[in-house]
Formats: sequence, structure tokens, C-alpha cells
Amino acid sequence: MESLGDKTLDKLENFNPDALFSEGMVNLFATDCSSGKASILTTYLAKDGYGLTCHTGTYQLDTYVADKVTDSLYIIEKGLTSDDVVTLIKRLACRELDINRIVLYSYSVEFNVLQELKKNLSNLQNNKHVELIERY
Repeated sequence: MESLGDKTLDKLENFNPDALFSEGMVNLFATDCSSGKASILTTYLAKDGYGLTCHTGTYQLDTYVADKVTDSLYIIEKGLTSDDVVTLIKRLACRELDINRIVLYSYSVEFNVLQELKKNLSNLQNNKHVELIERY
């Protein structure tokens, strides 16, 4: 492992945390039989005790469509926006959406949206607690 040169950090003009990972982090898990999203979701569902044949439903936020099973919401693909987070938090606060956890594939969520989601989940009203699980 090489150390950085003295001037390397000085040459850094800007930092974009969303540009750290290449596009298509979901598609890395695609096979001839399954999309990358389906592979990741099936793995997460099995890890969470739902088994390999669990059927999920879709859940529409503002523009993003998440996957929902019982008390869990899964966010796998790119596209979650601040408007989606606002919609999600409003539905949780008024108990229109009754979940206990959100599981997300961290590579698919922009840094600023993830921070917004974390902050808002920690400040939910009505003694509601929703666990955020970040997976890679």
C-alpha cells in the first residue's frame, strides 16, 4: 500500500460522495436467471428469516417503489429522493405505514438522502421507532 503524495489532497478540487461507487452496483449480482435486484432482495429476505420463497409487495412512496414484507421495507435500487423520504416519514408519523425497520442497499442511496433518512427516523413522533439497517 502506498501513501499519498504531499500534494495529492491539495489537488482535490471537490468531493462528491455519491461518485465514489460506479453505476450498476445492483447489476453486479444479476445472473441469467435473476436480476441484480431480485438476487439482493432474496438474499436479504433469507437473512431476515423470511426464507427463499417469500413474496413481497410493492410500496409506492413519492416516486420510488420499495418492496415491503410484513413489518419491513426494502430499498434496493437507485432512485430514492428527498421527496420520497418526506413521504415515508409523514406516513410513518401518522401510522399510515406500519413498519419496524427499513433495510437498504447502501450503494443505491445517495449520501445526502441517506443522511436525511437517518436524521428523520431518529426524530419520529408518537414514540415510533423504525430501525434502519444498511447493508452492502
